[in-house]
Amino acid sequence: RAADEWEQQERKEYQKELELGQAYIIPPEKRRDSFSSFVNDVWLPLYVCNGEQKPTSVAFYKNLSKVIVDYFNGAALQEISSIQIQKFLVYLRKDYRTKQGKPFAAKTVRHYYGALNLIFSYAEKQGLIAANPMLKVDAPKKDKKSIDALSIEQAKQFFAAIDDCPLDFRCMLLLLVTSGIRRGECLGLQWRDINERDCTITIARSVVYTTESGIIVSTPKTADSSRTIPIMPSVLELLQQLKEQTRASNTSVSIKNALNKRRYCVILALRHKLNVQYHKGMCFYNLVKMYSPLCHSRWYAKVCVATNGVVHFSVCSFV
Repeated sequence: RAADEWEQQERKEYQKELELGQAYIIPPEKRRDSFSSFVNDVWLPLYVCNGEQKPTSVAFYKNLSKVIVDYFNGAALQEISSIQIQKFLVYLRKDYRTKQGKPFAAKTVRHYYGALNLIFSYAEKQGLIAANPMLKVDAPKKDKKSIDALSIEQAKQFFAAIDDCPLDFRCMLLLLVTSGIRRGECLGLQWRDINERDCTITIARSVVYTTESGIIVSTPKTADSSRTIPIMPSVLELLQQLKEQTRASNTSVSIKNALNKRRYCVILALRHKLNVQYHKGMCFYNLVKMYSPLCHSRWYAKVCVATNGVVHFSVCSFV
């Protein structure tokens, strides 16, 4: 009878601990969890896809995790050593090739190092590993590259070449070159963000693209990215011309064309998962419609490089 009472008491105490999250957990040294399952079923859902990360960050870590999981497939989380991780980083530097047959850049290898740091730090925090093997792995070295900038002559060529571009594309390029804002921040500008009296623009949102989510209007990259910056009077004048051009084209469209345009926007929105109502105040709506990771660079290459002989620079190189 005494044994029965003792057992019931132990069950009650265990149940209380279980409800409080204090029940007995298998020690890390006795565990053997699948690394692949941990990354795909625990780390990605709880750390990456938890609703707090930006869509670009989610897509970024998902892509990195594919290569990591493929390399360590079949290994136990608790048995991966610092030596194995160093071998993986060497493999990325020397042997791995992209779909285009190219090796990874040093910066990309550092991204994988950072992802592994997050994975094992999270596992350590959850009590799944006794020690973090990343503490014994040195970060890959950075490539020291000289700043590649346009010369005075190249800049003159560039400014002369964009005179033949459509007004919206010319405004975008000039904003990128003269203000230093990011490409997505430029595409996210609305007319209300432009202060014509003070000759400034306010960065309040960014347009990004991922293959999984399509085109997304989001907050700027970091908290410090929300800012107000001055722009050149000549750029403001072009923006005012674009605003008038946009307004004129909108008022001259017939009801039939307006309905067709809206129908097209709905189809486009479904294709790219965009909010149609959001387009009304966007400065570069036509450029956002065609937005993809390479489209603006291709425009630059076609109009400025091929046609006018300007030195090749990607749009991202301006900022």
